[in-house]
Amino acid sequence: MSGVATGCRTHGSKAAKQKKTIEMRMAEKQEKQVVAYKNAKERHRKIQSAGGKQLLSESDRHSQSLDKRQGRKKRFFLWRWLFKDDSNQAPCRN
Repeated sequence: MSGVATGCRTHGSKAAKQKKTIEMRMAEKQEKQVVAYKNAKERHRKIQSAGGKQLLSESDRHSQSLDKRQGRKKRFFLWRWLFKDDSNQAPCRN
């Protein structure tokens, strides 16, 4: 024996259950990362296409309407400055 408690035959060891749970959670996390990567890649492809400017303006309008409904100042979104040439400059928050 290697020193790890095997537990009873019916229930198994606690360490084995924990290992199985950790592996399952890591697999779920990996799946979520793959889905997020595919979504980001698809969004990037849409923005780079001919309708990209329209997509950006629609999302900008949507964020403005959300801000108006909630009575907030205009929200700060990083992607507004992602495609500018002077991207090394810090954006101004008003």
